[in-house]
Amino acid sequence: MVNSNIVVGAVMGLVVLVAVGVLITAGFGAALQGPAEDSIVSKVFAEVESGSPAITKRWTRENSSYLVEEEFYIDVELVRELKPRLGYYVYETSLIRLADGVMYERWVYNVTKTDGGYSVVRTLYSFMLIDGRWLNGSAVDEWLVVNNTVIWLHLITGDSLWVHNYTERPISMNCLSLLVAPPFWPYVAEGRQFNVKWVTNVTFLPPFGNGTVRGEFSDKYKVGKELVDCRGPVGKCYVVEAELKRKYYAPRINMVNEFEPYRYVFYVDLSGVVVEVREYAGRSKTPTLTIKLVEWT
Repeated sequence: MVNSNIVVGAVMGLVVLVAVGVLITAGFGAALQGPAEDSIVSKVFAEVESGSPAITKRWTRENSSYLVEEEFYIDVELVRELKPRLGYYVYETSLIRLADGVMYERWVYNVTKTDGGYSVVRTLYSFMLIDGRWLNGSAVDEWLVVNNTVIWLHLITGDSLWVHNYTERPISMNCLSLLVAPPFWPYVAEGRQFNVKWVTNVTFLPPFGNGTVRGEFSDKYKVGKELVDCRGPVGKCYVVEAELKRKYYAPRINMVNEFEPYRYVFYVDLSGVVVEVREYAGRSKTPTLTIKLVEWT
């Protein structure tokens, strides 16, 4: 999975659960996609507060093995509703180098209206060239968009169904999965800058564990002052730059792990559809990944 930089070492067991269930990244490679925490969650609570200008949301999720507490902040108000454009969309990624070959992916979205919201279904096709042979696989994700909230319902890989019911946050790595309905879209306006902060505390309960891992994710967004020409449904795009920083703490074993930032440039059509995204690792000027809209109706 691209960008799934996972903490290794003594806390591998703890962080795997955090990374799979809390840090939802772009789904590169169906075989690498794991179950999210919400597939086994027994309780979900949400408290939403809207202020001026900050927006704060709090979630608590728990089962017999762990408790997840989250706080989520955006320091800017909405400028529009999140209403995905209906239609059919095809994206293709740049080539991704593997240890023994290369791969690329094709993402096909179908956006339809449902009672009270919108359904976004993505079929992800992976094509890998390994030792001179082409291999392929596929996976299907479905999201529900309702009341400016994006909920990841489930993932289907082969004969397996992974139920998530996970609320997507407008953090840039998450947004790679939702190019036709990016969660940050309701906050975008010319020349605007805003920050997103997301804090998670995962407490592992006996007999499976006895400790807490804290994750802090911060994302800075900067929107260009002028629209640019682009290849999309309307043909005019916002240029949205984002920088994501991630840090993990495990106080019980005195661990602090901070990853190098990832930077993103999104070209977002006035219809709300992303027509191109570029991902950069650290301060590199060469994209590690490019995704482009190649077809739509």
